[in-house]
Amino acid sequence: MRIDRHQYILRRPLLIKLVIGLMILAFGAACEPEVLPQTPDANSGKYFPPEITDTAPKNLSLSYLQEAFVEAAEAATKAVVSIESTRLVKAEATESDFTGWSHSATSDTPIPQQNRELDIGSGLIYRPDGVIVTSDHVVRDAQRIVVTLHDGRKLDAQIVGRDPLTDLALIKIEVNGLPTLEFAGEDNLRIGQWAISVGAPYGLQGSVSAGIVSALARQDMGLQRYEQFIQTDAAINVGNSGGPLINLAGRVIGINTAVVADSEGVAFAIPASIVQQVADRLLVDGRVIRGYLGVHIQDMDANLRRYYNVPDGEDGLLVNKVLENSPAQKAGILISDVLLKLNAVDLQSAAQLQLITADLTPGTTHKLIVWREGRQLEFPVQIEELPSAPRLAEIPEEIPVDRIGVRVAQIRLQRGDARPESAVAVSSVGIGSAADKGGLAVGDLIVSVEGRSVTRPLQYQQMVDSLPPGALALFEIEREGLRLRKAVEAP
Repeated sequence: MRIDRHQYILRRPLLIKLVIGLMILAFGAACEPEVLPQTPDANSGKYFPPEITDTAPKNLSLSYLQEAFVEAAEAATKAVVSIESTRLVKAEATESDFTGWSHSATSDTPIPQQNRELDIGSGLIYRPDGVIVTSDHVVRDAQRIVVTLHDGRKLDAQIVGRDPLTDLALIKIEVNGLPTLEFAGEDNLRIGQWAISVGAPYGLQGSVSAGIVSALARQDMGLQRYEQFIQTDAAINVGNSGGPLINLAGRVIGINTAVVADSEGVAFAIPASIVQQVADRLLVDGRVIRGYLGVHIQDMDANLRRYYNVPDGEDGLLVNKVLENSPAQKAGILISDVLLKLNAVDLQSAAQLQLITADLTPGTTHKLIVWREGRQLEFPVQIEELPSAPRLAEIPEEIPVDRIGVRVAQIRLQRGDARPESAVAVSSVGIGSAADKGGLAVGDLIVSVEGRSVTRPLQYQQMVDSLPPGALALFEIEREGLRLRKAVEAP
């Protein structure tokens, strides 16, 4: 006999009720919170869930996860401080634009003055005796630094050491017995795990936000010379710089340093291993001593590797410049050499070589494998200490903005103890201009245009004026001691 499905269901209401009841019971059992094993506290007698670790179990319940966030936040906020730094900046004031610092009642002539500029940030207590790690840009050039602790105490701080190349600094307050946080090992850091940002965004001390680790080892962001960033979507705003990024175990995985403007969920932190390394060196020497090779290099694409006949399976770095009297020059490295390995480590990117070299001890000798004209060669190279960056000794009068949107000035460049040398520097770049689109930036030193050396601003301007409309001109520049090439299309 054929049974119609609809008739079968309609004729059996008791069966329907039974099925629905079983479904409700099953759903209720599934929604019942997981009963977690708990341990009593010896002092209070209260029970707490098992400790969250870097390798926590995968079957965490919602209540267990919530407790982990709460405990991590409570511990971290006690070890995080807010920082206010005051610096003096040059300003001009007139009778119609009175700042309160000085005033002329008889003239509209601009009056040179100094205004106070306040910067805010966060910091992590690094040692119980008052040593705090923060971002270098928070305390750079500060006349006064005031630290506010979790309990509301305000204390003046002094700079112990700074490292602008990683945007890290150590400051110290005169107090003992402060709480600290443990640092996590990078072996357990993975994309997708929870990340908690703690700091004082917009001066709001003790603020906590959560997200995930979005990416690891971000490089070539143009933020600092040495980059190996953790990317996160945890909310990081003005005032968060210098505060920690922690995991669910409450351990530090990084120090917040930057956020992409006008973005949602793109921020960067300096990895814990770099923070510890820099902080420990600053405590000992007051500065960071880094190794130095003395070459300007670039990554190689497939066409370049084919042009130089680089062996299959090798990435290699192309040498664009060998600095005079550098370890590389002394070892015999030449322009157009392809660097393959350093101490048996395959070289895959310029950023990688920069980080590796920085960790080498000055005075030690290392093996560099080079590809030159179809042959693989080996060079012993003795690492030296990274010299300090050149500083601007003098900035005379500038010339007007040129057709590509750049204003340049003649400067006197001081490199260490060498005699000052003349150079042409970019003092401004118009937003959206041809120069801006081509990658030129304020502070760049213009070495050449289309292969012709630049020595004077007027000479440079004549070169730019002679470019045909639509021509793609090659600019060789020096930026933070590195030689680069930029292609700019003439309007």
